[in-house]
Amino acid sequence: MTHNHLSGAAGHSVQAGQIHGGVHLHTTAPAAPLVPHQIPPVPSLVNRRGELARLDEVITQETSAEVPVVVLTGSPGIGTSALGSHFLASRASRFPGGLLYADLAPVEGRRADPVAVAAAFTRALGVPAGALPSDPGDVLGLYRTLTASACGVGVLLDHVTDPEQVSALVPAGAGSVLVATTSTLTPGLIRICTGYLSLPPLDFEASLALVLQVQARGGTQPPAAGSVEAGAELALLRRCHGHPLALILAAARQHLATVTDGPGRCHPAGDDVLARDEDPIADRLRETVESLPKATRSDYLVLGLHPRVPVTAGLMAALLDCPLSAVPRHLELLLALSLLSEEPTTENHGGVFYRFASAQVHADAHARAHHELGPARLAAAQKSIVDWYLAASRRVCAALFPATALPIWPDQPQQPLHVPDALNDPEEALTWLQTRRQVVLAVLRLAENAGMWCEVGLMARAVRAYGLRLKDGAAGVQISRSELRTARRLQNREREIRALIRLGYCLLRTAQFLQARRHAAHAARLARKAGHLREQVSALRLRAHIATKQGAWRVARRRLATAEKLLRHRSTGGVWTLALVHLEQATLALHTGQPARAAELARTAGDLLRAERPQDWHNAGRAELLAAQACHALHDRVRARTHGEQAVALLRTGGAGQELATAYQGLAELEQEAGNRDAAHACYQRALDAYRYTDHAAATRIGLILDNLSDALPSDPAQPSSTKDTPS
Repeated sequence: MTHNHLSGAAGHSVQAGQIHGGVHLHTTAPAAPLVPHQIPPVPSLVNRRGELARLDEVITQETSAEVPVVVLTGSPGIGTSALGSHFLASRASRFPGGLLYADLAPVEGRRADPVAVAAAFTRALGVPAGALPSDPGDVLGLYRTLTASACGVGVLLDHVTDPEQVSALVPAGAGSVLVATTSTLTPGLIRICTGYLSLPPLDFEASLALVLQVQARGGTQPPAAGSVEAGAELALLRRCHGHPLALILAAARQHLATVTDGPGRCHPAGDDVLARDEDPIADRLRETVESLPKATRSDYLVLGLHPRVPVTAGLMAALLDCPLSAVPRHLELLLALSLLSEEPTTENHGGVFYRFASAQVHADAHARAHHELGPARLAAAQKSIVDWYLAASRRVCAALFPATALPIWPDQPQQPLHVPDALNDPEEALTWLQTRRQVVLAVLRLAENAGMWCEVGLMARAVRAYGLRLKDGAAGVQISRSELRTARRLQNREREIRALIRLGYCLLRTAQFLQARRHAAHAARLARKAGHLREQVSALRLRAHIATKQGAWRVARRRLATAEKLLRHRSTGGVWTLALVHLEQATLALHTGQPARAAELARTAGDLLRAERPQDWHNAGRAELLAAQACHALHDRVRARTHGEQAVALLRTGGAGQELATAYQGLAELEQEAGNRDAAHACYQRALDAYRYTDHAAATRIGLILDNLSDALPSDPAQPSSTKDTPS
């Protein structure tokens, strides 16, 4: 280069006064992004040639819509999911941007959130979880932006229940296609789709081909024409009326009946079994379940009590009350009859996930369980589910709060509970909480409905990380309400007051100020009536926090002063609670532009915490973080760095959280001001990792800062960079 160039198109260049020798620039090619392929595999698809041709016609015809939206509809078990999966997977070359899949079937009666699905799709398209925006509209906008630049994306939305789920997830790029499956075609879906296709039952030829495929997997030879077996096969085809799921269930059951002997095994249904024309799947399912041996049928019913998600082998062992090694033997017949399916995983001890073959099979098992299982077996199965999730939640609690005593176990289960080993790691524990949020909350409701109030309280306490670590206000509200109901059932006034205060904090995170204020006032009245000074102070702290959030600085300051006065009049105890009041006062002082006062209060709080509770690393880290922020505001960078490093050390020991991300961000800003770009980049990267679960908006801002810093960092691989460092 002979002159300065600001167009940004010059590429790599060197500007120097004198150059002796050659100049060599070494760059590493960026790794090619992974193209998602989330469509589940379809073992086989018989016939449907006409339907596939119709789909090709719909997505290739000229329409005013930019992206074809095709809706496949039909009765449950007719094969809409299989057809949609096969269609997109077999034409993957037409979608260089990748194939995306989401099962939108309701869980515990709750519809799938399209914003959560869009967030999962953006992560599959290469956006880090920490870089997702916090606003739902921004998440959907980011999804459309990514699909618009992906050169064609195929999207399959399975078991759609609401037109809004489809309209929110339509990709934006030319060459993209969205296929949705549903059992009910509503006017709303017709209005937004490009074309729709109602699947008819299979014809005789296709039905026979499907039955022969199922029998061939079991090693059965096709029956000779005119034989007794061929007659039974024809009777089977007539009873199933061309419904694929009914054909699979009946063929698997007939195959087992012909190759097994002994009492209690499956027997073929004769021609005297009358099938209801309107629901052949229910008939085949009823026949299959009623032919199960007594022990296998009991296992089938027990499994139906679990929420509709994949079940790990360890949880299967707890549900079936058997050793882990005996799980495959218990499930052998259910798998052979296509009532259950299995898929490999590396998460649990057995290396396998189990799930029901369809939502209809799970609904059948769930309904039968409540009618056929005796009260003792039903209670034992429900307790096994709660015990397993309580054990997993305790493991999460130990990973995220190492300084906190674990909740006690009410009754130790007889069998060892095989929970995932990954829950020992804080990062994996947070991931487990996020991915199983709905299941954990469903199990909490199950425990409440079963009257297991002791277990409800212990499990709610163990998964309180939703509120304290993930900052998930909605889940925190449900967990706190469960704690509140438990305290009232057990008539424990002290726990009731604390649950009210925690519920107030969670409501505050969801901007429900009026309800939070009402719960805080109720907690204060109960604490005064019971004479619990510590709970009175906690209620005052909550009310001051609400006032601070609403900008009522004077009200917040007055309430904290009242709390401090109550504690100073107490002759013994209350030192730890006083330290927490000082932390609130320091936060308020920072908000009102009094950094010197904030630094003094933070140091006082830190001294009290070290003297009273040396293992309360989380609050001690908060004190150091506030001191660092105050020193930074006073332009005392040396002390700010010292307090910031101590805050990081303490908060890492106390478990990951939003405060840790804030501490890393403060250190990064100090390094950036000092001109240490490598160190600043490393600290920003650690802040981004910590923000991933707590504050998506902050994570997005940090991601932009990292991009700017990365452009300014040297590209020579010989120079070590700290961007790949991991938190120590």
